[in-house]
Amino acid sequence: MDLLQKTTESNMKSQLLVFLSLFCFWTVISEQMPKSINTEEGLPEDVLRMIAQADIRSIDDLEDLLGIEAKDSPGFKPMYKIGVPIRLGRHKGTNEQLGQKASNEGRSLSPLHLAITPEPSPQSQPRSKIAEYSKPAGCKTRIVTVEVPRYKVDPTSVGFLLWPSCVEIKRCSGCCNTKTYQCIPVHAYYKPFQIAKVTYRYGRNELTIHTVSIREHVSCNCTELARHQPRFPPKYYRQPTDNN
Repeated sequence: MDLLQKTTESNMKSQLLVFLSLFCFWTVISEQMPKSINTEEGLPEDVLRMIAQADIRSIDDLEDLLGIEAKDSPGFKPMYKIGVPIRLGRHKGTNEQLGQKASNEGRSLSPLHLAITPEPSPQSQPRSKIAEYSKPAGCKTRIVTVEVPRYKVDPTSVGFLLWPSCVEIKRCSGCCNTKTYQCIPVHAYYKPFQIAKVTYRYGRNELTIHTVSIREHVSCNCTELARHQPRFPPKYYRQPTDNN
């Protein structure tokens, strides 16, 4: 009995020593880790702030900002890099294309054409023009913004940042003539996008390019909703009877 008790006490002391050793080890490691690491993205706060405040319009801009060259992921498929739409470009060729387009249309291009015209207030319009005839929001594809699924880039980790974090695609929307019909896609396909993944490992930033496919709708149609069908014919359902 005494031998068993001594053995139990010895095992408890050994477990306690192991626990204390692990606790001390974790304390030392946590103190040596950078204090500015963001728990959500796994990146230093200064890097996140720099990316958030920068004017990034392409993966090339992101490379220049971080001062590193992007690497292709193992499953990466070469395609054009996500850049700036022609009408919002900053490069020389973009302005030339805009000028050529304007000259073809017989008008001159000025910076005012790129500005957003403010919406006139109802007070400045005649009363007869405030209310317009109702126009149905027909069933068709419209451009919407969707968030890039992080699990499609790396399902095993959360400590990374994606650029862009959202993209524009076409999705079916609109109303049908009655509630019994719904606007649903008839044809769809998966559109590939190039997404940059920024990670922070061993005290430095790493940039890799991944291909992410997101479902985009091509055409839509108002389709009748499936009606609820009873499992058995009506004769199998008993009607309540009055026994009085």
